[in-house]
Amino acid sequence: MRRVIAKLIGFHGIKGELKLYPLVDDISVFEQFSKLYIGGVEYDLLSWREHKSMVLVMVAGIIDLTHAEKLFNPKSQEILVEANLKEDLNPGEHYIEDLKGMAVMDSESGELIGEVKTCTEGLQTVLVVRLAAANKELLIPFVDEYIIEIDAASRTIRARISSDLLELAS
Repeated sequence: MRRVIAKLIGFHGIKGELKLYPLVDDISVFEQFSKLYIGGVEYDLLSWREHKSMVLVMVAGIIDLTHAEKLFNPKSQEILVEANLKEDLNPGEHYIEDLKGMAVMDSESGELIGEVKTCTEGLQTVLVVRLAAANKELLIPFVDEYIIEIDAASRTIRARISSDLLELAS
């Protein structure tokens, strides 16, 4: 199944290497890919390597810096990189991309809090939730303390949201 695995964030060097921000837990998964879909366009993956917590890839058709610059335009919207993933998820694991658009419900009252707009990656994954009651966003850490249950079938997330956390909504 084709999944988002990275974001194209630039290029590296003069040989046309593309710099990717990985959106997978283990970058060794790149070993199983023969093709990447960058911005929806299919490319044969020639090589990849880790570089300063990023992934540098060489793909067929991008042979030098000039070609790489044409593919990456920093003024355009984010360019997603997809690949066909072969591995199945373990119980309780979810693809971050699948969380987008899910309804977030209060675990105690059952009331709708909002909808997952996006997720931020970094040291800690955070859900960015558009609140249903106001035109504000709530940041919910993606940890067991706040995320009680994810029901992929009904596309809902039950979350423990304190009034203090709601006050931090921007």
